[in-house]
Amino acid sequence: MKVICKTGGRRKLDQKVFTQTVQKWKDTVYRLAYSYMRSQADADNITQNVFLKLYRSGNAFASEEHIRNWLIKVTVNECRSLLRSWWRKGESIEQYAEKLSLEPQQKELLEEGLLPFLTCLLQIRA
Repeated sequence: MKVICKTGGRRKLDQKVFTQTVQKWKDTVYRLAYSYMRSQADADNITQNVFLKLYRSGNAFASEEHIRNWLIKVTVNECRSLLRSWWRKGESIEQYAEKLSLEPQQKELLEEGLLPFLTCLLQIRA
């Protein structure tokens, strides 16, 4: 498969080649994004962003290996960027317990990870 199209001396990614590139590499990009993020929604968003960057950049690639390396690098960078973003940072268990205004015994259970289990168990009994 050709990865470049020469127009007026300038190398540019054309529409047909772009579509073929997306079809060929979308699963690879998605799997890589999912392995980093462990979330289908985040992996979908990252996959879309990676191919949007490819389209906007208009890069022409000399070989399949070049485009593969570019897609992997951009995908990893997108994942790292999302993981560093402020809204992805979780709160500590202590902050969460304070918000819930739990009793000390419940806080201990929460720290041990048992409170959600016990709450679910109590709902089943009722």
